[in-house]
Amino acid sequence: MVDEIKRSADWPDMCAIAHTLPYDVAVCDHGCQSLDWLASITVPTLVMYGGDSGQWAPASATRIAAKVSGTKTLEIPGQGHGVADDAIVPALREFFSG
Repeated sequence: MVDEIKRSADWPDMCAIAHTLPYDVAVCDHGCQSLDWLASITVPTLVMYGGDSGQWAPASATRIAAKVSGTKTLEIPGQGHGVADDAIVPALREFFSG
C-alpha cells in the first residue's frame, strides 16, 4: 500500500505534512493515547471533521470534545479528510464571529 501511495501525485504533499503524524496518531489511534492534556485548553475550540472521512473522524472529534471544555463539534457534510475551502470557510467565519 505504501508503494502505491508513493507513486501517487499526492506523495510530495504527504511528505510535507509528515511531521504532523504523531499528532494524528495521538488523537486517532483507536483511543490508545491519553488526551488528558487537552483539558488545559481554555479558549473556545471548534473541532471539525469531514462527514465522508470514515468512522474514525467523528470518534476522534468526540474524544477531543470530551476533553476540552466548551468545545463545539461540527461535521462538514459531503467532505472527506481534506475538507474543501468553500466548505470550511463558512464554518470558520461563523465560529470566529461568535
